[in-house]
Amino acid sequence: MLTIFSLIGVWLNITGVIGLFLFGMPFHVPRKGDFLLISSKRDDKEVRKEYAFSFLSWSSLALIIVSAVFQTMAVCFS
Repeated sequence: MLTIFSLIGVWLNITGVIGLFLFGMPFHVPRKGDFLLISSKRDDKEVRKEYAFSFLSWSSLALIIVSAVFQTMAVCFS
């Protein structure tokens, strides 16, 4: 059972780290669809993309934290 906790923790960690590499850390300045230059309109496609990347980056960070919990449980109960 302890090895299962450890393996789950390792795989969650790998998934979270890959997700952070793909989607970036969630601590960036959100643009909300605006470009770096002042534009006259917002792009709804960019807004949806920004929300999706924000959700996926926070989810990846949460996976890393949950993996640490699983690995800690495996060590503490061994």
